[in-house]
Parts: sequence; structure tokens; C-alpha cells
Amino acid sequence: MVTHKKLIVGLFVILVTAALYFGTRPQKCADGICTDYRADAPTYGMLGVHPVGSRVQVMEEEPGLEITIWYPAVSGGAENAAYPYQIKLPVVGDVTIATDDSYAIPGAAYDLAAGPYPLVILSPGFAMRASSYGWLAEHLASHGFVVLAPEHDEQMNPESGLWQGAIKRPQELQAVFAYVDAQTQPGGALADLVDPETVAVIGHSYGGYTALAAAGARLDSVGLTTHCADATAANHPSAWLCDMLLPHLPEMATLAGLDTLPDGLWPGWGEARVDAVVALAGDAFFFGE
Repeated sequence: MVTHKKLIVGLFVILVTAALYFGTRPQKCADGICTDYRADAPTYGMLGVHPVGSRVQVMEEEPGLEITIWYPAVSGGAENAAYPYQIKLPVVGDVTIATDDSYAIPGAAYDLAAGPYPLVILSPGFAMRASSYGWLAEHLASHGFVVLAPEHDEQMNPESGLWQGAIKRPQELQAVFAYVDAQTQPGGALADLVDPETVAVIGHSYGGYTALAAAGARLDSVGLTTHCADATAANHPSAWLCDMLLPHLPEMATLAGLDTLPDGLWPGWGEARVDAVVALAGDAFFFGE
């Protein structure tokens, strides 16, 4: 028998695939009918029936991450905003590369009538702000998902940020799960909005690595070392990333709270509740794949 949760997971995968394939962006609609879609666009390649709201919240507990939330909303309210495509740089701060129109209404009221909704945690690429993925997040929210995207504590500094992020990012997602558990309690900021037991994690690039780790994939010292040796010999594009990681494996182990560098598999950061994972160009070679 196909369970309700399995149907939700299947729908989620279809939505992400359709949104990415058709390059979904906010569409101009009248009376709920969008006129500028491709004639052969699939149902889930188009915006869903839910108006979408967005909010930014800050975790009170460590590591104190900023989290952007997209959710099914009550229609009406303020003007929709634009999404800056931003990279977090040292010294100069956030740099905007481009701007995309938004479908979501900032601060709109939650639509709790059909809640609680399945949860999607979205991990941005390395040193990318969550707003860069707003187009995907609001598309999912329009189909009845709540999307949480943390601002990972990092800047575009590959020499130190990459090896530190390999440890800190999965730990930060653990903190996001703890935040969700606390805020879905009665009186919490996500109460009656989020179903904390029906969860998908998606991520792009380094966020794809983060998503895989959250789903239970474990770092593999042997697999990573072997991959990097093969990549270097073949002049594979991933070899440069190996140069940023392999010399720092002992420091990574220390940052992870380990006494020694594991010979093979590391302890995991997985969450058993994760029902689906989508790694968009994810860095899976950390896991020996």
C-alpha cells in the first residue's frame, strides 16, 4: 500500500525535477490562470495553488543562524519582493550578481487551514545566500511545502571555508532540526505550520553534500583519499577541491570533536526522519562515491 508519506515524497521529487528542468520563475497570472507557460508544461512545472509568504527568523540557540522560510500563505498583503543572487565575500560582504522577481509576499500570514505541511530544508551552495534559491523555494511552497533555508556560517574563502564547511554544515543542519522541533511545539513560531516528521532535504553543490550528510551519508577517509588520487592523476576538475581538503583532514576531525582521524567511515550526522534527499550537482565524493 502506498502511504500518505510516500505520496508526499514522490510529489516532492517530481516538483523539484520539474522546477529545475523548466527553469521555473515567477509567472504573471490573472485570476489564477497563467498564460505564459509552455503549452506542454507539466502540472508540477507550474506554480501551485497556494499563495506564498516569506519570513526571516534567527535561531536564538547556537549557532544563531538566520533562516529564511517560504510557506503557504493567506492571499493579500504587501508587495512581493525581489531575490538577490548573492555571494558572501570576505571583507566586502555580500555581493549581488543578479536579481530575480519574487512571487512570495514578505511577512504574509500563514495559511494554517491545510497545515501542518511537509518540511523541506534547503542548503545553499558554498558561500551563497538563501535568497539565491528563492525561485525554487517559493515554487515548492506554492504546492504545499514549507521550505527552510539556513544561512550557513561561511564566506567565499575556499582555503579555509571548504574544509571547515564540510564539518560545520551538517552540524548546522542538526541545529536547524532542533530549531524545528522546538518551534513546532504549541506557541512556537512554526506551530501548526510544519510537520516535523515528514521531511526532505535538498541542496546545491556544497549544499548537495550537506543534504546527503543529513540523509545519513558518512565521510569516508579512504574513499575520499582514493578519489582524490584518481582525480589528480586524471586531471579531473574536482582535483582542486581535493587540494583544499586532504591536507586538513586532521583539523576536520578535531572540528568534528573526534580524538583521532578515522581510518574509514566517520560518525554520521544523519537524521532518521529524512524521507527524501535531492543533491543538485552535489559533492558526493566525500563519501567515496
